[in-house]
Amino acid sequence: MNDKLIPIYTSAGECSAYLSYPYIFDVNGDWIAFVDKDRSVYSIRGEYIGWITDDPRIVRMVSSDDLKKRVEPIKKPSMIKVVATQALAPMMPDLPNSQIDVLQDEPNKFIGNG
Repeated sequence: MNDKLIPIYTSAGECSAYLSYPYIFDVNGDWIAFVDKDRSVYSIRGEYIGWITDDPRIVRMVSSDDLKKRVEPIKKPSMIKVVATQALAPMMPDLPNSQIDVLQDEPNKFIGNG
């Protein structure tokens, strides 16, 4: 696991997760997802959620036809300690109508994974 935590923001500018490759943690330090080398994001059960953009945000296509197959989950990491405050989010461009911000619009994709 990479020791550097990369904040992941919502389109509203809220820091809602952290990436410590390949793991994604919520703001409490709990593991909620993982990312592969192609930036695809999966729940801890291996279900496809979306991908990480350069912003960074976690987005997916609105159409469920674009969902990838489930993958084998990876080994559970240790809980991490997160910082109390985070830098302001970068200016986020609007997403195309064909994409949604998963952390903002479908946070339940990450809930109850454990």
